[in-house]
Amino acid sequence: MNCRLRLLLAIVALVCIGKSGQAQATYGPGGLFVHASAFMPRPRQLDLNVSYFTQRLAPNPRSAFVPVSLTYGVSPQFEVGALYLNQPRGNPGGDSGGAFLKYQLMPDTPRQPAFAIAGSLLGGSIRLFSLSAVFSHTFTRADRPLFIGHLGVHYTRRTDLPHVDEHLDGYYGVEIPFSRTVSALVEAHTTFDRRALSAVGLKWSLGRGVNLGIGYVNISSDDPEFFVGVGYPLGGGR
Repeated sequence: MNCRLRLLLAIVALVCIGKSGQAQATYGPGGLFVHASAFMPRPRQLDLNVSYFTQRLAPNPRSAFVPVSLTYGVSPQFEVGALYLNQPRGNPGGDSGGAFLKYQLMPDTPRQPAFAIAGSLLGGSIRLFSLSAVFSHTFTRADRPLFIGHLGVHYTRRTDLPHVDEHLDGYYGVEIPFSRTVSALVEAHTTFDRRALSAVGLKWSLGRGVNLGIGYVNISSDDPEFFVGVGYPLGGGR
């Protein structure tokens, strides 16, 4: 996968922020920093999410992105969201906007993992379509979570470049809770390319439904990208 597409995957994931009721995630449509998970937000919960993300594509200087999303849990199985992406400094290319959807076909139980399909579409200066299918499961001991595992496949197609860029990859992620409010997360593509998209970071639950995440994307590259984001509930979720 080329560098431009890897970075855009991370950007769209940050746009698609949405908390998971089980994983207490800040990023992704349900549990991971970069990729989708199979977990869902609370039904009838409306959330506002804002992130700050940097990237550098040589020989250009480092630039910044501010992804914003408004997400809503339509039902326990269905989530929708509106997306907006602004580039405030460094080689601005214009704004982008779009939407994402996620549908959970199986919930997570002690005997089976959750399974969901998620898709997003971004238009404007960046035109990118993505589709994911993923399994997620919380592994427990004595009714306490040990870790959360994710395994999925991800298809992307970008059409604003001189040549259409599309790719199909597997991915995995592991989240390890340190306490009820703090957890660490590591994720990566299942590929042998050392520059493949990967991420590592920490997540905090600050109370009253507010979540904070901070970390790096493309940690295996020579120039990892920093990000930070906050998710804030606007209401509902009852």
